[in-house]
Amino acid sequence: MPIVANVLELIADVIWSRVPVEPNHPIRENHKYAAKRTSLFVVPIGLWGVDRIDTNMTNAGQLPVPQSFNVRAARTLFLSMGIPLSFKHPLWWNSLIELRVGMKTYIECPTFTLMDPIALLTQDRHPKVEELLAHRSEGILPHVISPEIEIECGMGFNALLTHQVEDLPPACEFLFVLEGEKKRGIM
Repeated sequence: MPIVANVLELIADVIWSRVPVEPNHPIRENHKYAAKRTSLFVVPIGLWGVDRIDTNMTNAGQLPVPQSFNVRAARTLFLSMGIPLSFKHPLWWNSLIELRVGMKTYIECPTFTLMDPIALLTQDRHPKVEELLAHRSEGILPHVISPEIEIECGMGFNALLTHQVEDLPPACEFLFVLEGEKKRGIM
């Protein structure tokens, strides 16, 4: 299709961010853990060693002008040395993901509810995974977002991973993927 001025393109696309997960440590001895928080989508390509493997964001927490993105689904995945982390690991069950667009929180839930289907292939399954699999067989996909979340260009957005886990596997990373439709205007 040729590029024509004053046309709006609709493209099926994904936005992703991958960050290292650091262990949580108590503030002081005999004290409860404070939640460890990690931001996603806030560091663009080229800053602090972030490259296209870590994210496809070219601006910090914003889409380029003139674009918008309708989020239709979201997926989470914990990795250890590049391999999906078993659902028996406490990180899946003791962490939350939050997606904010502007000043509004649109998603706030345990990370296991938005698990990437590839993580279901791990050999060690947790009982909650079996429950989610049963829902998927009934046609209920927990990662589908309805109604869609619209992110406009210039509107800030970020995601926040919160966990209270101290003992992490080696080279632990968290991947958050937003699937949807990009609207790109051509001038």
